[in-house]
Amino acid sequence: MRFASSRGLRYLSIVLLAPLLIASHGRAEPPAKLPIELRWDAAQDCPNSEYVLTAARRLVGDRELAPSRPWPVRVAVVREDAGWSAHVEAQTPHGFGERTLGAESCERLADAVALVIALAFFPDVLVPQSSPSDGSRTSVIPLLRPALVLDIGTLSGPSYAVGAALGVQYGRWRVEAQAAHGFSQRVARGPRPESSVELQAPFSAELRGCGSLLAGRVDLAACLALGTSELRAAASGVNAPGSGTGWGFAVLGGAAGDFALARWLHLRLEAALGAMLNRPTVVIEGYGEVHRVSPVIGRFVAGVEARWP
Repeated sequence: MRFASSRGLRYLSIVLLAPLLIASHGRAEPPAKLPIELRWDAAQDCPNSEYVLTAARRLVGDRELAPSRPWPVRVAVVREDAGWSAHVEAQTPHGFGERTLGAESCERLADAVALVIALAFFPDVLVPQSSPSDGSRTSVIPLLRPALVLDIGTLSGPSYAVGAALGVQYGRWRVEAQAAHGFSQRVARGPRPESSVELQAPFSAELRGCGSLLAGRVDLAACLALGTSELRAAASGVNAPGSGTGWGFAVLGGAAGDFALARWLHLRLEAALGAMLNRPTVVIEGYGEVHRVSPVIGRFVAGVEARWP
């Protein structure tokens, strides 16, 4: 059999597209998963056999072929008046095949030969392989991230919380739930100079969905979330100290930036503005109203995220 006709559009497309296809597969060292024994007969000013093998293996990528012994491939390159020609003979799992190619330069001819060799063993070599590090893959990826939260608007001043987020990513979409414990802050507000109120949001939670806008080593995403926070206030410095509690709910929208530190480890930064669905007011008997949540809140979250697999 023959690999294909050596004339016409198919011949022209192999010679013209081979350098582009090889270059698109990068310059990283390719895996040695093309077990062939290449006999390369060419002039000294032509690329050597290692060049052709490396180019063919780069095109093959992660495809595997495991014969009991290497498959023989013989290529004879000669110089002609109009350029260079190569006659390729190969024994493949699909049978014996041969082909004659021509090109204006020996390097371009070598690229074309590499493509013919790759196609002879793997006819689907022109179909792109999905990369395990490709952010557009459609497998479900579990994720876990400790989080440091800066909140503006829930308490009387900027407040901090620590927590964790757990979720899944599917292609460019992700859903995650986050819970955090907030630190308290003291407010000098009471009927006596020595009295004060301690405000705290001991528990907050968000259910968040994000869609990727720009995928790559740096990933930018738009996010929408529904959040809730528990508010507590405790009075001190008076004869009959009191306390008060309340719950607030908000809708938040914002953006997230994802920076790949490793295949399974990412630094994630999020910023969001939220509108309160209710504005809880904390009242302590003897003090009156001690705090009311702002109608607009801001949240900034940072964390290092682990992903599996």
